[in-house]
Amino acid sequence: MKNIVLLVIALLSTIGVKAQTNAGSQNLGVNLGYSNTTTTTVFTNPTYTPSTLTTTSKQTTYSVAPAYSVFVGKNLDLGFAVGLTGSTSNYDYAPTPYTPTKTDYLAYSGTVYLRQYFLFADKIGVRTGPFFLYQQSTQKNAYPAGSTYNNNTDNKVNSYSTGINLDFVFYPVRQIGLSANICSFGYTLQKSSTADGSGSTDATQKTFNANFLANNLSLSVFFVFGK
Repeated sequence: MKNIVLLVIALLSTIGVKAQTNAGSQNLGVNLGYSNTTTTTVFTNPTYTPSTLTTTSKQTTYSVAPAYSVFVGKNLDLGFAVGLTGSTSNYDYAPTPYTPTKTDYLAYSGTVYLRQYFLFADKIGVRTGPFFLYQQSTQKNAYPAGSTYNNNTDNKVNSYSTGINLDFVFYPVRQIGLSANICSFGYTLQKSSTADGSGSTDATQKTFNANFLANNLSLSVFFVFGK
């Protein structure tokens, strides 16, 4: 058993003769994301009894995305990732028949990115660069009894996003890397189609967004191989 362990260590050492970010090096890993948020909203309308209503929504989101990249130059890699994202939102009170009590969300995505690395001693630093993401998602809403909507309401969305990511990067050993997203800024174009059994409605939405480590945890672990 000891000989096998030593053989594996020797093999990994041979693979990682050069720095992790030299041209020709490759990364193969997985991106993991998780968030759990609670939002409280206060509605005020004199026609309601009582006139002020408070709702609380709790959302749990998870994501997983295998990723691959190759260094096309010193400290510059080009890569892609394919991902799955799911979330469930629960609302403790629906002030109108048009507000869902629960929302289930599922999305598939593909991302292409280019990243420049800035490392100290080839071990710790940041990486940043542009990305392009395509995502197809489905959202199903559950409504309270008496609502004019039915529980089979199906919202399908195609999203196109582009922007800039900033990640923290750390190599505990030469062949393994860890990263965490610090922040991202981007622009998203969404085209949606909603069907509830009585017909469908199409809509287009454009948004600018910013995500930070404080409200979204996105971690990656990857194996370094190549030249």
